[in-house]
Amino acid sequence: MKKFLILAIVFGLIFAFTDSFSKAPKTAKPAKGAKPTIGSVVSLTALAKGGDGKVKKDEALKLVEAGNPLVFLVGTGKTAKVYFVMNADGGFAAKQLAKYANVKKLGIEGATKTVNGVNIIVADKMTPMD
Repeated sequence: MKKFLILAIVFGLIFAFTDSFSKAPKTAKPAKGAKPTIGSVVSLTALAKGGDGKVKKDEALKLVEAGNPLVFLVGTGKTAKVYFVMNADGGFAAKQLAKYANVKKLGIEGATKTVNGVNIIVADKMTPMD
């Protein structure tokens, strides 16, 4: 009877752990009819050096080719947030962002999430808003 009880407990624990680990993690999804996140394309390097990060399209393309990151800046001042923009396939969307560097306001539709303190937008669509 003791062996049966111990065996039942062990199998119960194994089942509980494998069931909880097999569930796929939840990902953020945009609500239907959700408004795009509006901001501008900036150079992360320029922001880190204390500048405003603004770049023109030709400069942005050169930065991307050199491996420098472009990010999406939403808001201004203390409430501003920096987002890394990813494609749905998981790739970094720097080349797509560079195409919109001359746009004052860019709208990005897609899921937003924060992973380990890093803001990310998984972009479905980018649209100039000005």
